[in-house]
Amino acid sequence: MIAFFSQMINFFWFFKPFEGRFIHLAHAYQGYLKTGVPWIEFFDGKMHPFCALDDPGIYWIIPRLANFMPCSLETTITFFFYGIICISFLGGLVGFFALCKSLGERIVVIVGITALFLLTVRVGDVYIFYSCVPVLCIPWAQWLFVRHRSMAILIMMGLVFGFFLTCAHLMRAYSSVATIFAIICLC
Repeated sequence: MIAFFSQMINFFWFFKPFEGRFIHLAHAYQGYLKTGVPWIEFFDGKMHPFCALDDPGIYWIIPRLANFMPCSLETTITFFFYGIICISFLGGLVGFFALCKSLGERIVVIVGITALFLLTVRVGDVYIFYSCVPVLCIPWAQWLFVRHRSMAILIMMGLVFGFFLTCAHLMRAYSSVATIFAIICLC
């Protein structure tokens, strides 16, 4: 039993992105500390332009969070990615519970969400957005279309979904495309 818990601690404890992304996040963080400007990397004693072509959102927000939080860059990365995973999966679980009323449906939802949660944590890095975005948005979109057909509520939630999907796209390129297609199909 103790071996199981030590494996789970190793499984969940440190969320480190791929080495190249981590190096560029560290350089972007150093550049942000030196200049206060995002997307400037500092290494070899010189400033360099930001060199990552996709996923610019994490290079903008993680250095700012690391500067704000009283912890290391590694811990900030861990909190950021685990926070995204936990918030999206808890929000999706609440959304599914709003849709599913019977105990059997809710048990199936809990089992499915838990399995997808563990798989998402295992995959890690920015690829979490491919599952976090649909898990959070689709149950709430379905709940809106099934329960509330008021045009004002639909427009307001469309703006909220649009903002959220745009932010997700900045964090990981094309992570919101499947969710957009699913919401279009619900219309």
